[in-house]
Amino acid sequence: MAECKEFADYLVTECGIKISDFTLARLMGVVVSKSSPSKYTLDSLSEYCGYTDWHSFVNSSHEKIIEGRNNILSPSDNSFSGVSSSELMLLQSCLKNKAYVPVIEYLYKMAPVIIENIAKTGDFALVRLLAGAIGKSEDARNALIPAIARENYLRNLYFNNMVDIEGIVVYYGDMVEKYYLKNIRPTSDSFMENDIWAWCMIMYKHLYAQNLKEFLKTGYMLFKRYNADEITNESIPNYYPVARFHACQIMYKFFSSPCTPNSWYEKKLQFILKEVDSIPEARQVIFIPQIAEALYVAGQKELIFAFTPYFDKFIRNYFADGTFTFESDSLHKLLFYLHLALDESGTFEKNSVQFKNFIGKEIECPIMPDGFHLADYMTLVVHSMYEYKPEASRDFLEHARKIAVKLKNKHFEKIAQRFIARSGE
Repeated sequence: MAECKEFADYLVTECGIKISDFTLARLMGVVVSKSSPSKYTLDSLSEYCGYTDWHSFVNSSHEKIIEGRNNILSPSDNSFSGVSSSELMLLQSCLKNKAYVPVIEYLYKMAPVIIENIAKTGDFALVRLLAGAIGKSEDARNALIPAIARENYLRNLYFNNMVDIEGIVVYYGDMVEKYYLKNIRPTSDSFMENDIWAWCMIMYKHLYAQNLKEFLKTGYMLFKRYNADEITNESIPNYYPVARFHACQIMYKFFSSPCTPNSWYEKKLQFILKEVDSIPEARQVIFIPQIAEALYVAGQKELIFAFTPYFDKFIRNYFADGTFTFESDSLHKLLFYLHLALDESGTFEKNSVQFKNFIGKEIECPIMPDGFHLADYMTLVVHSMYEYKPEASRDFLEHARKIAVKLKNKHFEKIAQRFIARSGE
């Protein structure tokens, strides 16, 4: 509310625009209200951003935005320093009023520099705004997902940053299947990578929901379409679908052919390691955890230790003051599956002395009552393994189980349940 008052004071003193802090608070969702903003409010804020009025803002999407007092919706590449609160407020108003055209046009124009800014600052405010609208509104999904699916930068901005393991069962899996897959253009140069990525996301949805029948059905269609030997980082520059594809193949092989010899997985791992070594370290951080998870699901725990040297390198470069400083979700995932592999191979006690300084007690584990993210889940399970007090360990595990239940992720719920049952022995 204080920021709304500060902005209201700025508008009146610097721009001669009179909008109350309460009106701004309602517009930005700080104060819950069912009323829509007045035409005066929308016209005034549009004027502040360089438009003549709200009508101009909504309907002049293809025109270059005129120079205004703040140039909020058309910053130059060299001056862009992030999405401002005022810009978010206008975009939020567009989404609320179902004015999707200016949102789409803005995203088309600004996506490259926004992606660059996210990489530098980790500011996901705009992506969260889009996710909120898409998650709540069928109209928003119908309008925005086709536009996002058809443009490379928008796909990277939205799906690479929002669709991983987080919430895939809750609604992202359905969204990918219903809206994304059918809007990928077959004539696009990037069709194959996006087609692979979408099918893989649907497989993950069924994996996490423990729907084996649909997992195998989707996998059959995917691996009938593409030859695994041809899906490499050389053939597909985008490493996301490459990692996902091979992870899904490992899990599909396990469920569809349970008697597959260990030699197949060992050969597959050598192929993976060759691919990993062909990409920069920053990409390895994202690539390796997907494979580690697949090997765990396929019962190949010992093979996960092949990634220990890489993890040691990541720790040296991306860990400081108890937290991961780069791609924390991915590194938490690798940390998690390395620990599960240690535990199930019976070597945790032996190795915990070596690892505890940087894997165990130094990893921050804030127990927040509203913390419902899978990175929190994974940290809680890891901490439970180091906790010598049984009651504290069970508290960690119960909190982790609640996170998995909230996200409807039966795969992770089952893991937490297994640890809880063991802690009661």
